[in-house]
Amino acid sequence: MLEKKGGIMSGKNKSTLAQIGRIEGRILVIRGQRVIVDADLAKLYETSTKSLNQAVRRNRDRFPGDFVFQLTGKEKAEVVTVCDHLKKLRFSSTLPYAFTEHGAIMAASVLNKPLAVEVSVYVCARLCGCARCWSQTQSWRASWSAWNTSSNCTTAN
Repeated sequence: MLEKKGGIMSGKNKSTLAQIGRIEGRILVIRGQRVIVDADLAKLYETSTKSLNQAVRRNRDRFPGDFVFQLTGKEKAEVVTVCDHLKKLRFSSTLPYAFTEHGAIMAASVLNKPLAVEVSVYVCARLCGCARCWSQTQSWRASWSAWNTSSNCTTAN
């Protein structure tokens, strides 16, 4: 799966590979949506949080509210309390952004970094729970196949 030459398996990107394995631990549920906070997304995309947020602000028309939203002060305090790795946000004067799966992909495209685009696929898969989607698709295919054979469908020649 991650064995492409020059992809994230290449030598300089092994830290990113390790981070991809920890995506699940970075996903939060805020406002009823599975999201990843800007600091974590920036780390995965190997850019600074400041650069990521600048790219979002420069391309605001590409980020509607269901792609990205800014946390409230109360939400930020809760995130800092719950997530040990985000403790440094406590001292930040800015409120972090939260990215949905669509926002994560759009962020990768506006950053225009090949690594960000490649990693965004894995981030999106984890945010939307593609393992669940895959099993549902397989179940649907099995049901369709069973129905198709039991209804004696024939094609006209």
